[in-house]
Formats: sequence, structure tokens, C-alpha cells
Amino acid sequence: MAKSASGKYQGSLSLEWFNKQKAILLLGDEDAKKEGDIPAPRINWINRDDALFYEIDEEEGKGLTPYWVDRNDIRVKEARPLVFKKAYIAEAKEKPGSLPGMDVQYEVKESKVDAPTIQNWLIKGDNLLALNALKRHFDKLPDEQKVKCIYIDPPYNTGSAFDHYDDNMEHSEWLTMMRDRLNIIKQLMRMDGFICCQIDDSESAYLKVLLDEVFGRDNYLTTIFVQVRYKNKTLSEDSDYQKVIEQCLIYARDASCAKANKETEPYKVEKFEWEITELCAGSDVILGGKKVTIFKPGQYKITRVEPHLSALKETWATGSLVRQKGSSGEFLDKYIAPRKKLDGLSCLYKVGGIGEDGIGYRYMTGPKREEATKGKFYSGIPLATLDQIKNGITNKLKPIENFYDLSGSFGNCRNEGGVDFRGGKKPEKLLALIFGFFSNEGDLILDVFSGSGVSASVAQKMERNWMCVELGNQADTHIMPRLKRTLSGEDQGGVTGELHWKGGGSFKYYHLGPSIINVDKKTGKGEFNWALGRTYLQESLLQSYDFKLDAAIKLDHDLVSDLPAIGRLESPKGVIFGVAWLAAPEEPAVSIDAETVQALYNTLKEHGPRSIHVFTNKGWDIKRDAMPPDMEIIKVPHAIFAELER
Repeated sequence: MAKSASGKYQGSLSLEWFNKQKAILLLGDEDAKKEGDIPAPRINWINRDDALFYEIDEEEGKGLTPYWVDRNDIRVKEARPLVFKKAYIAEAKEKPGSLPGMDVQYEVKESKVDAPTIQNWLIKGDNLLALNALKRHFDKLPDEQKVKCIYIDPPYNTGSAFDHYDDNMEHSEWLTMMRDRLNIIKQLMRMDGFICCQIDDSESAYLKVLLDEVFGRDNYLTTIFVQVRYKNKTLSEDSDYQKVIEQCLIYARDASCAKANKETEPYKVEKFEWEITELCAGSDVILGGKKVTIFKPGQYKITRVEPHLSALKETWATGSLVRQKGSSGEFLDKYIAPRKKLDGLSCLYKVGGIGEDGIGYRYMTGPKREEATKGKFYSGIPLATLDQIKNGITNKLKPIENFYDLSGSFGNCRNEGGVDFRGGKKPEKLLALIFGFFSNEGDLILDVFSGSGVSASVAQKMERNWMCVELGNQADTHIMPRLKRTLSGEDQGGVTGELHWKGGGSFKYYHLGPSIINVDKKTGKGEFNWALGRTYLQESLLQSYDFKLDAAIKLDHDLVSDLPAIGRLESPKGVIFGVAWLAAPEEPAVSIDAETVQALYNTLKEHGPRSIHVFTNKGWDIKRDAMPPDMEIIKVPHAIFAELER
């Protein structure tokens, strides 16, 4: 039986890491990290190995009490169909009284045509099942057509109850809910894609460890801290602490190829105002594998001059500069500063083979006082930058900051988009900031906690494609009206002005379709939902168990007249092939004989799978001891419903 998740959570959370039970001084060779050890700290929680299943109240548009079920339960794994309802298309018309082609206005029209050219989707339904459906869609697409930027704003688990959300989940439920969705989200992303997770400090520490586990610690990029309310705004008089900051955790699918869009600023040459003159030959030593020439006081001269492109910039080697591997700051701190007793104070060091300015060396000065430990280095304009300046390009990239004060935008966003969303609504300025850093025009944006529809609206205004998922009725009451106002150009709030948005575009509206299984509520017995068709059922059945469809494998029509679906599942021990081979109820009862089984096995084994799993409702006319040892027959739907009953 499924386990109810209702009631107060009585369990505890724990953080696991390698050699947790040992002190570092007691570790020996036998404690060396081995294959299979936890690669990063990992949270354990009650029912961690299970999944949460929600029955959906279609009228209310929300999930009912969740139940713990097996993670392979078809109810949380199935790839349901997306049912097209309608599309909205903005048609441009000239404004009355305007010159031809000079000024247009947009009229939004409804269409019943599921046009494949419309790439913006609004999906109403449970986001876990919607993600399963989207995975089915994206599995067929090349990497460049997958999602570039994902923004999610999940419930913060603060214990409060917003008008449009259940924000009072217990830890185990919340972590399971997030883990299962993040695992699928990762599979929808481009390799150079980003995920941006909005959260506050109620769950941010747990979410960070969870994201490390799903995406890998090496793919964590930064946390953007956002001031969401003014410091003098009191939330409630009995609050001991005033929360004014939220966080947005940023990860890449693969940090080695995911490149954010940095802002630019004018490159300033005012600080390049130093020239150094060598008055004698100096003395040579080898430090850190580099040739270093030492000049004592009186053997060199440092002169301040009018800034010019060949002059040098003076920089103190402190703080983060000395921690950058291979940098001038690290070299000075490691090899130069400790030599003050050997060489004396106020020496100049000419270090060969370092720097990006093309000079071939870098000047550094050691400490000038006995109590001092730091020095300076002198660098020219990097060659690449110098070439740009000479070609008239005077801007340089600057790092993305990790703090933004958007308290004013948060305070004024309640009615943005023409929809009132009182709790948890995010301002368009925040989304424009994130999409500007982590996507480009034409890229695909995904938001599966869509709320008031801000992600879709901003993506539309920024010329991105988008897909949004929302379970609640606000898909109809909030998101739909907002997007129609965005398309028509009526929405003049948010970032409309700064983006010069006039209107235009289109989107399709889908509902999450019926389950691939039908259960009789009176008898508890079930059967496949044959209204979906055999081809869809076969493909969805495989995808529900994580097999990726493989159309490249062809079976001979002489072998099978009703072609099954074939998929592959990559595992650490090798590839597993899945075969879904169903007979519709109206077809005569047919058993598969031993000759057909062997022929199917031989054909698939040519592609080198470790094992073969066949899902079928057909009979098998073959003795058990005649079955190939690496081939398993799974009777469906019996096996599915046996699992549900368990």
C-alpha cells in the first residue's frame, strides 16, 4: 500500500560525506576514497528512496494529499500526452490614421490549429508529469534545440500559506518533490545551459546540497543575492528577524562550455601611468622555475607619467589576487615577499614568462618596511585588449555581480502584467536580469513553477522562446490573460518600456493528457488506455521506465508484423534494451513462439546490449529453460498494477 505523507514530519535530516565517522588525523590508506563513494555531501531524509504521488483535483486545479510510492511507480514516471487546446496569435495591423508601415497595433486571435511553428507553450498540469512529457519531446531533439535557461521559483517551505500555493510542505516531502523534478530538468537542458533556482534561507542550504548532488559541485557557478524588500518594511510586529534577502542559485549543465553574458564597461587607461627604468644589469636567480632579475634600491627608477597605452599599471598583491593560481599576485606572495631578509627591502624583481601583456616579463616590488609582507606588481594592457583599443573597441567585460537591490521592483510588482498575485510574485526586472545573463534571443526558456506567468511574459518581451507549466487554476485566471496582454502590447508595465516591447508573437495552450493506464475505482483493476493508440502506448511505456527511443534499430517485417517500440537505457554496467510489444484488445489472442523470441533476441544482440527487457501483454509459447538468460519478459499491465497494489 502507498504510504500517506500527511501529518507532522517526525523524522530527521542528516548530511552524509566521505569518512564522516572518522577524525581527519585517524585516516589511513584503507580510508582512501574508492569508486562508488559519495562524491559530495548528500542529504538523507525519511523515504528518500521513494517518490511522492499526488492525485489531482481537476476542478480545484491542485494536488490532494500526497502519498509515498516506489520511484518506479508508473503514476509518477509515465509520459502522458500533451493535449492541444488552442493557440493565440498576435496579428499586426496598422493603427488608424498612421502612415503605412510606420505604426502597428496587435490583435490577439484564437486558433484551433496546432501549428508546429509556434514554439511557445503553456502547459496546465502537474509539473512532474509535464516534465515526463517534455522529456519524451526533447529526447527526439538535438542538443542545440533543448533548453538554454531554466528558472524555477518553487515553494519556499516557509510554513505560510499563499493564496495560490501550498507553501507548507514538510522537509522530506519538499526535498523529494525538488529532487525528482531536478533529475528530469537536467535531462532537458542543453550542455551549455543554465538553471537558476529562486529560494530563501528556509531551504537554501538543503537546496544547495541537493543541486550539488544532481548537477555536480563543479557545475555550481554562483549565488545571486536579491534584496526583495526595504529594511524598514516590517513583515509582522512579533518577528524577531527581518528577512530582506532571497537567493538565486545558479548552476550549469556543464560549466566547461556554459558561458554567461557579461556586461561591459569602458576600459580605463588612466591607471596605466607608470614607467620603470633599469639603471644596471641586476643579478639573476631562478624562483618557481622562472628567471628573476633582482635590482637593489638605486639600480632602478619608477616614474609616474601621463597615462598612455605602453605604460604600466600598479597593483597591490593582496586578497584574492594572491589566491589565483598562476597569477602575478600568487608568485609575488609565494616567492618574492619571503625574500626581504635575503635581498633587503625595496627591491625590484623582473620575473620572466608571466603576464598577458606581451612584454615577456612582469616587474614586482618586495616589501618596503620590516613589518610589511606585501608588495606590488606592474602590468601592461593585455595584448587582446590593446588590439581592441587600437581598433576602436574600448569596452571590457566585467564580472557578474552577486547582489542586486530590487526592493523597489518587488514592492511595486503586485499588479504587473495586469494580474494580482499577492504572495511570492516576482518582478519582471528580476527575470530580465537573469535571462539577460544566461540566455540569448531565440533561446528556449523553461519554468515549471510558473505562478503568475512572469517568466513567459519576460521571455516573450526579450525575444526568447519559452515553455511554462502550472498546475493551479491560475494557468487560466492569471497566466493566460497576462500573456494575451503581452502579445497585444497592452501590457505597459514591468520591463516593457526599457525593452521597447510593442507586442507580437504567439503561444500554444496544452493540458496534460490522460494517463496511459485506466483504473476502475470500484474494482481496482486496470488496463491500458487504448484510446491513446498502440504506438503511443508502446513508446510511452518505455519512456516511463527511462528508456530512450531508438528508431535506428530496425526489425524485419517478416519477423514481426506489428512492430514494437524499442529503446535503450544506459547503465554503469552497459546498455539495456527495452522492447514494448502490445496487442490491442480487438486483436485475436496471439502467443509469441520460441522461433520468434529467438529471432528477436538475435537481432537485438547484434547491437551489443547487456540485457533485453520485453514489456508485453501477449502470450509466450516458450519454455522457461529455453529463454536466453539475459532476456526478461515482463507481463503488462499485470506487472504495473501488481506494483500499484503493493
